[in-house]
Amino acid sequence: MEDDVIFLVQDDTDDEARILHEMRKNHIANRVLIARDGLHALRYIFGGREAGGPPEHEVPRVVLLDLHVSKFGGMELLRRLRGDRRTGDVPVIVLGEPENEEERAEAESLGVHSFIHRPFRFWEFEEAMLQLGLDLRLIGDPLAHTAEVGAWAPRFWVRFRF
Repeated sequence: MEDDVIFLVQDDTDDEARILHEMRKNHIANRVLIARDGLHALRYIFGGREAGGPPEHEVPRVVLLDLHVSKFGGMELLRRLRGDRRTGDVPVIVLGEPENEEERAEAESLGVHSFIHRPFRFWEFEEAMLQLGLDLRLIGDPLAHTAEVGAWAPRFWVRFRF
């Protein structure tokens, strides 16, 4: 995906808003694509251009995944990601805690990088990204981003580079 996009799979609009707010508040400039249910995520990642998704050669750089997303469960989506040669190595960070130890063990066996507790805490996200070896880089003119966040203008913006 272009510009080191973060792919968020989250059906809770309050959690989505909190995540996006924390990213803006902490000056993250990466574009975030959002799938509001598991079926939409599946179609986007694997459906290709005809489904509104990326071309076959483009895959998500990192996925933030709610395991309990509606319409197509997050665990099944994770299995599909891991089972495909193009997405098998895409880092996945789970939003929220698994319901039980079996679910946690299965997620870990499927290669989940880390779990971020609810409510979303930016420092946990930042730590997970840094553990993946993704570094923060200062970018461009902060005033160029002012329209995106209204009148608020940070002193600098950072971008996770993949």
